[in-house]
This record gives sequence, structure tokens and C-alpha cells, in this order.
Amino acid sequence: MSSIKRHTLHDVARLSGVSYQTVSRVINDHPYVADETRQRVLKAIQELDYRPNRAAQSLAGHHSRTLGMITFGLNNYGPAQMMINIERAARDAGYDLIFVNATDTQLSSMRTAVDHVRRWEVDGLLLITPVQGITYAELQ
Repeated sequence: MSSIKRHTLHDVARLSGVSYQTVSRVINDHPYVADETRQRVLKAIQELDYRPNRAAQSLAGHHSRTLGMITFGLNNYGPAQMMINIERAARDAGYDLIFVNATDTQLSSMRTAVDHVRRWEVDGLLLITPVQGITYAELQ
């Protein structure tokens, strides 16, 4: 079985002739990088098809850039549409989204779902919960 080698920050630094700290500054859009250096690093990133390691970034920055979402009734149209739009907004903001669909409204099911999501060290948690027993007051 063959494995695909992932290029590292150090590979980009070596190819572009800069330090790994400079590569990090370019990736994080730090303002104090000369344009010529930035272009050289970006070219190396493209040539190597470099993808930053999210796990390493989360350790260094103390943020996972991951959100958790717990939903109930994903088989229904409303929660499914909410989830699709939340995932799109999270992705546009640079976040990954993991979700768990609770199987029923019992507290034990919700607790299990929360425990599952908490193992991921998420930066935030969204809950789409069932609404039960809505009553509307009559307009007079």
C-alpha cells in the first residue's frame, strides 16, 4: 500500500528560499512580508499543492477552527435546510463543521450527542432542537 506524502511548511520554505516562519506569516496574511517574498512563497505553495495542517494550526493557535452542531430531526426539511446553510456559512468563514443528529428528544440522547462533539475540541457548539407545544395568543 502506497501513501501520499503531504508537503510540509518546511518543504515550502526550502523551495521558496525563506524560513518556515516567513511561510507561516504568508499563510496567516501577516502584513510585514515583502511582496516579492510573498509571491515566491505563494508560488511554492501552489507548485507543491501545499495544504496547511489544521491539527498543527489548532495546537499553535489554541483554536480548532471547527464548530460542532447537534440537531434533531435531520430527516425533516427544516432542520436539513438549516444545517446546509450553517455549513455553508461556516465554510465561508473558514471553519469546519462536524454534526451529530440526535436520535430522539430524550435527555440521554442529547447528552450522548454533546459528549461526542466535545471530544473534537470545537470552538463553538450550535444546537438545532425540536420545538414542542407552541401556542399562539389570539390577536384581539
